[in-house]
Amino acid sequence: MTSAKAALLAARNTTGPAIPHQNAIVAGLLAAANTANAQMLAGKAQVSPPAIALVARDAMLDTLEDGAFLQVLRAGPAPPVGLLALPPALVRQLACALAGTKPRGNAAAPSRVESALAGFFAHRLLEQLAEKLTPNAGDSMLSPLPNRGPKPDKAALQSRLPEGGYAEFLLPVQLDANNEVCNISIYFHLDFCNRLASTSTTDAPQKLGAEAQNWYAHMHKVALGAPIAARCIIDRFSLPTRMVAGLKCGDFLPLPGLGLSDIALELPHRNGSLAFGHGKLGAARRNKALQLLSLAQDTTPTAQRLAPPGKPGTS
Repeated sequence: MTSAKAALLAARNTTGPAIPHQNAIVAGLLAAANTANAQMLAGKAQVSPPAIALVARDAMLDTLEDGAFLQVLRAGPAPPVGLLALPPALVRQLACALAGTKPRGNAAAPSRVESALAGFFAHRLLEQLAEKLTPNAGDSMLSPLPNRGPKPDKAALQSRLPEGGYAEFLLPVQLDANNEVCNISIYFHLDFCNRLASTSTTDAPQKLGAEAQNWYAHMHKVALGAPIAARCIIDRFSLPTRMVAGLKCGDFLPLPGLGLSDIALELPHRNGSLAFGHGKLGAARRNKALQLLSLAQDTTPTAQRLAPPGKPGTS
């Protein structure tokens, strides 16, 4: 990176920019870059935490270098939500690393082959980043917008990217000691940052005062201590009314299920009962006990429930 470029970037950085979900974005970027580095570059690159700034769209477009690899990002049908940019020096370095060739001696603009190879790395990074940054319900997952026609220029990007403020994340990458440090630039529109789903419930109380944090901890403890009326169900079946009317002490009721070797643990839910797991009846410390042998893979309201009552003698 040239000294002029470094000075320009330093001047654009701000101290502690107010970017929604900033910590989640930084963590997602680092994790995605390190995963792409391990998968495609065999861990050759060294990735540093990103520098963060708030920029306007036009200022962002003015700093893009000629020959950079550009990828417009979206999180739904329209409009685009951001931009990924790889500078020409990094494009050449990535192409050499992926193709196993020696770097060119000159600093000519990257060829189509070099841009395509760098694009593979960029798309792998975006695939990993999409798993970390999930918009709220109703939005599609973060993904690259298919490039149509030639590489977009400044005018084309101005027409595609919405106006307003952007969160800029400059992710420094160095492939080896002989290569210069280059920045992967990720720009997210602030509207997209506002729509991001929170990935950590522990971020909110850290921003609160001491009294509010104590209240949060208290309510968290109360919520975890709230009782849930669990039920151990041996089986479900139906009886004719005349048979129920004639029941007396000493009568046997045959259970059509598997009996004591298959006890279902049910938990109540507003949409019905959830089959949380299955086990067998036993004893522990002179008390009846249920030993869980399996748990439901999904305990959301859409999880499989116990079968409805059936006729005696049916499974």
